[in-house]
Amino acid sequence: MPLIEWDENFSVNIDRIDREHRKLIGLINQLHEAMLEQKAQKAMTAIVTEMVDYAQTHFATEELYMEEFRYPDLDLHRVEHQKFIEKTDELRKRVSQGEFVLSLEVMRFLRDWLKGHILGTDKKYAPFLNENGIT
Repeated sequence: MPLIEWDENFSVNIDRIDREHRKLIGLINQLHEAMLEQKAQKAMTAIVTEMVDYAQTHFATEELYMEEFRYPDLDLHRVEHQKFIEKTDELRKRVSQGEFVLSLEVMRFLRDWLKGHILGTDKKYAPFLNENGIT
């Protein structure tokens, strides 16, 4: 059973960003499944690495749109992104070095952060970008 499922409430009405959010949800679900199945450390490290790298790509997409249209809360949004990258990059390092075993607590953090970010922060920029023709 997936830890998090895409729901239309997550949509920001911007196709590219919605696709990227779905991909992040899929990666969190892959990591959750790997943890539940007690997959090898190497497999979990690969998923964490892909998730962190993809999150950076996704954040760059959002920030590019916000820069282009001078979104007023861009700096706050960047800070949120940076905190997530720092936290997940530390997770990646610890998992890859075998210092850390994924737990439900970590998985809940990833799920709750992504849901909160999309439904809170991302939903705030959506109307602004939509009004500027980004769909």
